[in-house]
Amino acid sequence: MTGRDCLLTTGITPVPDWVAREMQRPMVDGHGLEAAALVANVRKGMAAVMGTAGEVFLFPGTGTGGLEASIVNHLSPGDRVLACTNGFFSELYADIAEKLGADVQKLAFEWGKCIDWSRVADVLRQDRSQNIKAILLTHHETSTGVLTQLDGLREAKGSHPALVMLNALSSAGGTELQTDFWGVDVIVTCSHKGLMCPPGITFVSANERAKERQACAKMPKAYWDIGNQRHWLSRGVTPFDPPLSLLYGIDKVLECLQNRTEAQEIYRRVASNATLFRDCLDEMPVEIVADVHCRAPHCTVLRFPEYIVPVEVKGLLKSGFGILVSSGMGRLSSATLRVNHQGWVFPRDMFALLFALRAFFEVAPAGSACDGAEIASSSKAFGG
Repeated sequence: MTGRDCLLTTGITPVPDWVAREMQRPMVDGHGLEAAALVANVRKGMAAVMGTAGEVFLFPGTGTGGLEASIVNHLSPGDRVLACTNGFFSELYADIAEKLGADVQKLAFEWGKCIDWSRVADVLRQDRSQNIKAILLTHHETSTGVLTQLDGLREAKGSHPALVMLNALSSAGGTELQTDFWGVDVIVTCSHKGLMCPPGITFVSANERAKERQACAKMPKAYWDIGNQRHWLSRGVTPFDPPLSLLYGIDKVLECLQNRTEAQEIYRRVASNATLFRDCLDEMPVEIVADVHCRAPHCTVLRFPEYIVPVEVKGLLKSGFGILVSSGMGRLSSATLRVNHQGWVFPRDMFALLFALRAFFEVAPAGSACDGAEIASSSKAFGG
């Protein structure tokens, strides 16, 4: 990738220069006082960004590892889990739990649609023996571009004692998190995507109810053991060499996100990117997958007509315009592309992609098959 490339993938997002510079700070003793202060500051900052009074733990690793940590620290083999699924990544969370030995009951919703809290409430009311030990939710489903509205969670759950565990890997930093207000017990996120750092740290926050469950959870764990990390943190060190460069970077980002004025400006910019991009899709033969009532500001998932192969469009966007977007996932992999709006992304990036798409469709007339070489040639003429 060149310095001119426009990175609009939904996984790794651009790292701002002011974060990259911070990550170049000199190394220190990973188990000394400076590192301990840095880890403590990041944990405190992440708690504020997550909107929780719960403990925050960090592990070197990507978000999938954090999802595993959320499960093995709070469940035992055979525990019944209610997994609300409405896309590839919510199904992934359910699959991880199943592979680790949980008894997973999937409550499936149509891809592109919101979670219907009345259906969740019905399942929990029918669980009179309270066999369901946890509810798995995914906040922002990047395979469809849906944002789960969590305001209805408390009412749907009622007095049922199940822990609520939330995958917020792709929502933190792009919209305000209100973990405690929503009634979420365990929340997982990571250093990249909306938090504008490279991948490499996953964060797991757990409240007091979750801490009680940790004491009796029987799933095997070693690296992902929160109890072991709590023990070492009480002694002022982590049970691993801390990823100092990433911690320097995320600490800098958290300075912004803990300032309410700056945070709200970031969230407005993300929402503005999404609105601008979607409003300018008129007359292009694409559909937005997410239902209009639950579209996330973080990304847009575009469904292409059958006569166009999205992966070829992705390649042409890169080769002709230096724009990188994400392929579709799961059952939408052959029909969609995914466009990121959060992180260090601005309206100029949206305009660049819109220009490229319009150029593409000018040589891909509706209803006709397209020759890849012809489009590549034309795209170079448009994109330079």
